[in-house]
Amino acid sequence: MRVLLTGATGLIGSAILGRILGDGHDVVAVAHRSPARPVRHLGAGSLRMQDTGAGDWSGPSVVAGAAADILIGLGIAFRRSAKIALLAAMGLTLFYMVAGSLLLPRLWIDPLGPLWKIWPVLILNFIALAMLAER
Repeated sequence: MRVLLTGATGLIGSAILGRILGDGHDVVAVAHRSPARPVRHLGAGSLRMQDTGAGDWSGPSVVAGAAADILIGLGIAFRRSAKIALLAAMGLTLFYMVAGSLLLPRLWIDPLGPLWKIWPVLILNFIALAMLAER
């Protein structure tokens, strides 16, 4: 059987990868980074690793982005800081778009990919900023 495995270099994914290779299945493994250690298996299955290109920066950038998103969301929740937080949200959204376009331009290929999802977020931030005066 041919299997597609995402997250193949993570804690759970690497354990699953060794098991399905050991069972003799052919695996196409997708991961943000190359495996830290060689994949060992005893079965007859074949392995093709597909690196997504984010590399070592993928983990820290996700954590930093999530922390920034949480802080901005908390700022929007309070009237006193809502305008500044909405402007920060628009700035961070534009940063995501520029950084993603420069580092991984192929993310624009997927019509439901992360760079296309930026546009509705940006539009909703503009709408929220316009409605802020009436709040």
